[in-house]
Amino acid sequence: MSWTLDNLDLVAELTLSHMRLSVIPIVLSFVIAVPLGWVANRNASLRAVTLTAGSLL
Repeated sequence: MSWTLDNLDLVAELTLSHMRLSVIPIVLSFVIAVPLGWVANRNASLRAVTLTAGSLL
């Protein structure tokens, strides 16, 4: 526990770096997935293509 307290600035820096690296792809995936899901829900042929592509991925 003393290492953590001695290196609190390093821990904070690495935590912020990790948050930046993880939040950007998560937000980007929501920006892509929500409209794609909405369109796929309204169009049956696109729904089949989307489900097939998602399954392959």
